[in-house]
Amino acid sequence: MMYKEHMVGGIACAIGVCYVKNKYGVPIPINDISFFIATGIGSLLPDIDHPESLLGSEMDFIGGLIKHRTITHSISFAVIMGLIVFCFSAAAGIGVTVGILSHLLLDMIDVKGNGICLLAPFSFRKIGGRIKNKRP
Repeated sequence: MMYKEHMVGGIACAIGVCYVKNKYGVPIPINDISFFIATGIGSLLPDIDHPESLLGSEMDFIGGLIKHRTITHSISFAVIMGLIVFCFSAAAGIGVTVGILSHLLLDMIDVKGNGICLLAPFSFRKIGGRIKNKRP
């Protein structure tokens, strides 16, 4: 998927989190704009390992170190990045996590892709992506 699709998906998830917070009174500290900005950035962050992506083109050395759709496309990456940002701002930390998770979901259902390593670094088995026809 392209960065615009991931950005829209991330912001849509952020709106969904705000809806749940307001509808059910869930005490999530997302009362400022940093939540939405961080969600937008988080929705682009997993593709930092791809040299042709919006963020990856600026940091092309990362693509040489990490194979695309492996560690940066995992739940552990979402948790670690969210915790790091959470140390500075709770709203931004939650936003980054929501953005990364929306990116993972979109890449899992993308039929053009080859799936993602959702459980990396514990398992590098690909999940989602195009359906492979197994004919005898």
